[in-house]
Amino acid sequence: MSQAICNELRDGLLGDTLKFLKKNVVMMNFDGEPPPTSPFRRFDFSKPFKTASRGYVYHPTVLDSSVINGYLLAYYLPWAENSGYYIILEPDKGPDLMFTATLDGCAVGYVRADDGAIRVSHHNIQGPLGTDADAMRRSLGFATGTVHKSDYYAKDEPKEHGGFYVKKERVAVICGVRKARKWRMYAQVLERVGKTKLDTGVFSLNVRIESASEF
Repeated sequence: MSQAICNELRDGLLGDTLKFLKKNVVMMNFDGEPPPTSPFRRFDFSKPFKTASRGYVYHPTVLDSSVINGYLLAYYLPWAENSGYYIILEPDKGPDLMFTATLDGCAVGYVRADDGAIRVSHHNIQGPLGTDADAMRRSLGFATGTVHKSDYYAKDEPKEHGGFYVKKERVAVICGVRKARKWRMYAQVLERVGKTKLDTGVFSLNVRIESASEF
């Protein structure tokens, strides 16, 4: 089943990318990591939740660079607090897909080289009140395409309501797709509402795609 889901995700992104991203989300919800040892990861995916657009939330079940047992090979760009990581996406080497960790305060930018390669950077710079949007904007001043905190970010205070613990926020998801030796970068802005039932601990996730676009 996992291989079928990975194939479905790959074919959707390499087909009509925007059509796929207007219904479906690849949600890379992971904590900050040390500097990556490889730009590649092999992922397995499940589809635990549906989106409000009648698509699916594709969620990776493997994220460990020392374990190579997934069906989908992709570039992966993580984050770490007070750090800036980057990867180089080649026009004719490596996999055809790239994912970043989900943005909930970080910023991402890229710049394209003359040979078609692009450098993608994922920055997290902290200030007194959390991530410092102005500092990240300055640090990505070289980039020709960017997604900044001000483009997507919002978060409500978690609360208890109707027997649930509710966490509501706006986040962004970034992916890259290579077709005919050219990389294109896509951003989704999402409203994400997580609910945990207080008596059982059962978690559910509602995701609404507010926008999906090339940038």
